[in-house]
Amino acid sequence: MVLGCALFGVIYMVYNLCENMVAGQSLLFDMNLFLEGLFVVTPFVLMFSALLMVLYLVRHPIDSLAVLVVYGLLCVCVWLVCIPRVVKADVAFYGTDAPSAARGIPSASYFRPDGERIFYYTKISGADNKVTGICLNTDLDSTSDVYTFSALELSGRQDQFTDSLIQGSLAMPPVLSILVKKLAAMNVVLKKCATRGTGYWLCFSSMGLALIAVIGLRYVSKWRLVDVMLVICVTTGIIAFNLLGYTNSSFAAVSDSVNGVLNKLGLFRKLTAVGNPSVVFCNILIFIVLTAAAVIFERGHQKQLSAESGDVSL
Repeated sequence: MVLGCALFGVIYMVYNLCENMVAGQSLLFDMNLFLEGLFVVTPFVLMFSALLMVLYLVRHPIDSLAVLVVYGLLCVCVWLVCIPRVVKADVAFYGTDAPSAARGIPSASYFRPDGERIFYYTKISGADNKVTGICLNTDLDSTSDVYTFSALELSGRQDQFTDSLIQGSLAMPPVLSILVKKLAAMNVVLKKCATRGTGYWLCFSSMGLALIAVIGLRYVSKWRLVDVMLVICVTTGIIAFNLLGYTNSSFAAVSDSVNGVLNKLGLFRKLTAVGNPSVVFCNILIFIVLTAAAVIFERGHQKQLSAESGDVSL
């Protein structure tokens, strides 16, 4: 787990540096970004630690109450102690906004496409941020294909990358980009809930309660691959549901309606001031359903073991 956090911390640092570097610039280790990367990825590594333990138990079945007790205690410790402490430390050191590397100034002697034009900077003045060079216009309707410019003020790029050449090589695929954005949104939720007080964090930790119960799906099928896929899908679904509940504006209308019904029924009325009662209610409901499923599947598994042992004795 420690090596995993360190690896993702390095990836976080390198990618942030690449976003702000320019062609021809060397990549240097940045301790500040590396530590921020550790703070960002550690809560997610801890969050998925329960999934890794369940997958291990699917691969190596251990029928022991002690295993379940240890699993439950570790998960409770992760959600009530480890994750909030890491998030609070992140906020204490870096605040709510993550640090970023200083954006570099585009280097000379490189062809850079920009829309229908290709720029070649021959001279760059870092003092006044002005450039001299050549522009190739690829627009067929343009009257001038090639022209020079001097002392042209260099406007900052609004894109994710400082240099279009770096962006062309390292831009994330759309699916991975969406995943990273969702994790960034979850990181914002983590910081808000961890810093607003114990009540907020307990409400958010109801997601951990639902994730703990995923262990009840380890004996659904005789085929371990089916169990593995089911555990991964349910875990992903629980996290996605909670992310929508806390960040998606479209889901807010549904959540508000459910909260109104819960308040009228007198359920979770006190939680309205500190969290999202509908999300907490759904997480508790998921926990109950998965726990009941665990009891059913565990009995079926024990009957199967008894039948197999009986066949062997015969």
